[in-house]
Amino acid sequence: PKYLKRGTELWYDRVFMRAKRLGIWQSYTWQQVYDKVKALSLGFMKIGLARGETVAAAGDNEPEMFWTQFAVQSAGGKLVFLYPDMTPEEVRYVLEDSGAVYFAAEDQEQVDKVLQIKEHLPNLRKIIYWDDRGLWHYTDPILMRLDACEQIGRAYGKDHPMAFEQSLEQGQGDDIAVLSYTSGTTGLPKGVILTHNYLLDNALRLIMANDFRPFSRYLSYISPAWATEQFFLTVG
Repeated sequence: PKYLKRGTELWYDRVFMRAKRLGIWQSYTWQQVYDKVKALSLGFMKIGLARGETVAAAGDNEPEMFWTQFAVQSAGGKLVFLYPDMTPEEVRYVLEDSGAVYFAAEDQEQVDKVLQIKEHLPNLRKIIYWDDRGLWHYTDPILMRLDACEQIGRAYGKDHPMAFEQSLEQGQGDDIAVLSYTSGTTGLPKGVILTHNYLLDNALRLIMANDFRPFSRYLSYISPAWATEQFFLTVG
């Protein structure tokens, strides 16, 4: 999170990420991403996310997925990513084992999985989604739109103008950034701890071993549930 802030100070008007929407590439600058992350992070703080708590996320590699990751980490939380094709029972195991208190979902498919098992997840507070197609008639109070969380954060930030920066300053390299679960081929999947220092160390090794230049382009298509994808995200 501190590198995100530093990068924004250096390259605020440069393109940070792109995503294709209805066949057209949309660009997001460092400043735009930072503002989104700040609002979402404050929103998570306002609705109750405490430092050290876990947020689970599932879906395709869309900007909202990574904005959520940066936002949760900026608030002192950690992420656990699920492969989008996991079954409800597989989702239940990871959410229970990781102690996830929020679930960030891309769309109806991922929302339905968690609604199907929510009675087994007493610690789950909210399911926060961003693609509302097929969800217009859903009325379960556990549901919240991602943009609603963002709006809550912007309002909270007006009353607490230094809350986000103070949260960034509290972050330490030894804090857990991501829980990455093993495949489970020899038993139940196990959550592997990836600290911020660990991710930064691996990112540095990738940069040293490859001809990465500033503003090189990287296509993110492998699920962030895969640890190596987290290394490349950190390079960015």
